[in-house]
Amino acid sequence: MTKEDKSRVLLYDREVDDTGYVPRSKAPHSDAKNLHNKFAIAEELGRGQFGIVHRCVEISSEKTYMAKFVKVRGADQTLVKKEIATLNLARHANYLLLHESFDILDCTKATI
Repeated sequence: MTKEDKSRVLLYDREVDDTGYVPRSKAPHSDAKNLHNKFAIAEELGRGQFGIVHRCVEISSEKTYMAKFVKVRGADQTLVKKEIATLNLARHANYLLLHESFDILDCTKATI
């Protein structure tokens, strides 16, 4: 499911983006093969009823994000797609911003 990169150095202060920039465009959606090419998945931050949250680092910019991995089957896919659509509408500096979403073959969705 997720490949955690334990060698990643935890320099959070250097990785924080505090510019307040909010892109107006909709977050892109990709397939699973791009996930590990674009992001290094780091330590697990938390677990909940609906998924697991990991810290991840965009390889090209070295910016830190949270990645939520959710196992999705059947009718639950509609709820996850609705959550992604809602996050795309709520693009404001005071809200959690959706950076990118991925479909993973084993019925998992990753939102970053």
